[in-house]
Amino acid sequence: MKKVSLLALVLALGASEAAISAADGGTPAPCPNGFKGFFLGGNIGYGVGGGRQIFVDANDTAQNEFGTRNKIAIRGVDGGVNVGYNYVWGNRWGLGLEFVANWASSDGKLLTFNNEVAPTTVYQTRAKLNNSLQVRANFSYVICNLVAPKVILGWDNSQWKQSFKRGEGSDRIDAADIVASGHHNKRYNGFLFGFGVDFLAMKHVIFGFEYTGVATGSKKFTDAFELRGDTHTVTEQFRPQYNKFALTAKVIY
Repeated sequence: MKKVSLLALVLALGASEAAISAADGGTPAPCPNGFKGFFLGGNIGYGVGGGRQIFVDANDTAQNEFGTRNKIAIRGVDGGVNVGYNYVWGNRWGLGLEFVANWASSDGKLLTFNNEVAPTTVYQTRAKLNNSLQVRANFSYVICNLVAPKVILGWDNSQWKQSFKRGEGSDRIDAADIVASGHHNKRYNGFLFGFGVDFLAMKHVIFGFEYTGVATGSKKFTDAFELRGDTHTVTEQFRPQYNKFALTAKVIY
């Protein structure tokens, strides 16, 4: 309700500024440079997404014990800081360039098990987003020097941790049942896209909301371990897709 009231207030102010501008023969509204200049800011939000996995234990595929394709759900808090510059032409069209550094707690786990063989075999796979670095271009349209909807395009470089554990003897992963494990940290490059809206709260201070999505390519991980005298080779292929909804704040200098 508070967000709806704030939006209604901003829109009302925008309408009043437009009326004043028209009455004055097109004189610009106050703070014509409110969205222009160097800025320092931050964001806090929530990330949701998924990762497509291909997980193969080369020794067990003949038994159908483990050789799957699945999608793991990813959730968590995500926030960071940003710095950049925004230029506005004719108090209307804006173009910004910024660098963003984010730190996340977004992760997901998935259990896959087979109790048709003895002993029961369980695999737990996990994907976790640790951080991301972004270079973004923002294309905006300033309305009455108060509101600026924007489109976001750019490049994202993210660090993901991919891990697995293999347990035997039950339908869950317990420390006493784990017979093998492995993990890898890899950085993924991806295409960044999104949209948002900024509001001029006061001179040089901007608050906003934005959505961003990242689509990346896939990478492979390979682990080997000894089990009952045999060497097992586990190969994972992981391709994440991540979406973030965030509140933002900027100070214009």
